[in-house]
Order: sequence, then structure tokens, then C-alpha cells
Amino acid sequence: MVIDKAASDAPPAYVGPDVASSSNAAGPSKPPLSPPPIAQCNTLNIERPHNKIEGVFVVAPDLVMAEELLAPLSDKETEEGRRANLRLSSAHGSIKVDVWVLDASTVKQPTWLSFHAPHSTSNLRIVS
Repeated sequence: MVIDKAASDAPPAYVGPDVASSSNAAGPSKPPLSPPPIAQCNTLNIERPHNKIEGVFVVAPDLVMAEELLAPLSDKETEEGRRANLRLSSAHGSIKVDVWVLDASTVKQPTWLSFHAPHSTSNLRIVS
């Protein structure tokens, strides 16, 4: 087997949105106009060291959780002095999620989403 070292060192070719949409007659998928009818969350923390995280999340920043039900603050959250509204972490697995962020006009702080997958890929679609 012969491996062309020069070819393998080059990064993959970039495919811009014009090329990607022309190859798919339907075009890129668009999110629905309203969030899915699933349970809403706030201050949700999911940590899976060796498994992927997939799914759909609806973040409602105005929901209040009892302090004793919450996970301990991460180091970053301790530095910031506040808790993430959604924190997903997978050290060796990928993250592939759709996140709906509901209106937070009654909340004084901005919504904070935290995603951590240092040894894999993340595919995030955020809809507000």
C-alpha cells in the first residue's frame, strides 16, 4: 500500500453553504417554528465520560429549581459565580443536540449554555 504523505497532510476541502445546498435539492433542514412538546429544563447538567449525548432540549431560563436538587457547580461555573442553564459534557463521546431557548425576558442574566467534548465532535443547533 502506498500512502501519499503530502495529500494526507492537507486539510479537507471546505464546502461552503452554496455548494452544500446545491447538492441537496431540499436544502438544509429548517427547525420548526415552535419548540417540540417535551419537558422544559433549566440548570440541567449531563455528564457522560465515555458515551455520546444526543437529543432535543428546551431551555426555559425562568424555571426555578430547588438548590438541594442541583449538581455541584463546575470549576467554570464557580469562576463565573453562576450556574449554566444547560451543561453537556462528554470527555470521549460526541455531542449532537438541538437546543431551543425560550424567552427569558423575566430573567436578568443572559442564558448560559455550556458544551464540552474535548476528544470528539459537537454538532449543535440552537434555536431561540
